Amino acid sequence: MAPLTYRINTTKACDSCQRLKTRCIKEAHLDRSVKCSECIRRNVNCTYDALSKRRGPKPKNQSPDNENTHTSKHHQDDRGLSQEEIMLVTKLYGKEQLSAVLDILTSYSSLPCPYENTAGHQCHEGCTVRYTHNC
Repeated sequence: MAPLTYRINTTKACDSCQRLKTRCIKEAHLDRSVKCSECIRRNVNCTYDALSKRRGPKPKNQSPDNENTHTSKHHQDDRGLSQEEIMLVTKLYGKEQLSAVLDILTSYSSLPCPYENTAGHQCHEGCTVRYTHNC
């Protein structure tokens, strides 16, 4: 005669059923042991040790450079640029060139811009500094 068992609804498959991607049906026995029908059939230990995968959206990684992202985008640094402008320049030129590019863009020269009559050119203070450094 088969031992008396009753089925238990489960929300998480046992480690073996998870690994084999099979339906996990828990059964409680009179001897108070709980095993799934697949583990009984395969004669393996029925364990629930594996950590469940985190569901939902992934948390945004915070690197040391991004720890000030909660500050206002309009907060300005010592060069007079907003955080939004600095982030844009960082995306365009990379972190390695950031300091040099910001120095050029915020520098001032009394020379006229050599590119001011070039079609499509948007003049900025760094134009003349870049021009004089390349000569």
